[in-house]
Amino acid sequence: MGLNIKNAEVEQLASDTEREVWPFIPPSLAGRGVTRGEEDEILGYGPEGV
Repeated sequence: MGLNIKNAEVEQLASDTEREVWPFIPPSLAGRGVTRGEEDEILGYGPEGV
């Protein structure tokens, strides 16, 4: 079972993201990856695991 996404849908998603999401990303975070600690926090992992 593969994804059936048309190019127009991908273009629309990219356009929406550029307009609706990126303007809210602080410049200090743009282009920066997530550290392991940040990823663990986002996923809810603590010192003992999940």
